[in-house]
Amino acid sequence: MANQTTPLPTRAKFTAESTTWYLERLREIRHAPFEFSQSWYLATLIPATAMKKLRAVHSIYALIRKHAQLDLSRQPFEQEYAATYVPNQRIADYLHVRLDTMVIKIERWVFQGEGTLEYTVSYMLPNYFGLALTSDSKSVDSNRIR
Repeated sequence: MANQTTPLPTRAKFTAESTTWYLERLREIRHAPFEFSQSWYLATLIPATAMKKLRAVHSIYALIRKHAQLDLSRQPFEQEYAATYVPNQRIADYLHVRLDTMVIKIERWVFQGEGTLEYTVSYMLPNYFGLALTSDSKSVDSNRIR
């Protein structure tokens, strides 16, 4: 689903005058849903003509790269994770679970300069969630840390 009339959540961090596209996605493995996402993208990133053909689009990021010549995966971002319950019956229905089911809520903001380009909130079933952190930083002498 795509439209421009869905209100922005207060946590979205877009400016008051920003126009956005709203998208919903349901990810599945073997026809079993495991993640429901709601995303808002700055409207200037995707032309209206491309929004009419979203069913044929495999990657929103590739679509934005093509039309806006901007790689969102290389932009600064913030991402937060929280274990919580399914927030409403609509999302429970999409995920085929009960309202008292635990999910991982993932919020993501993508920025360019001071502006927000994307805000996404996803609800993922925990049995499909994993998190790995790595660093390629060089070791630092602890006496030099202030």
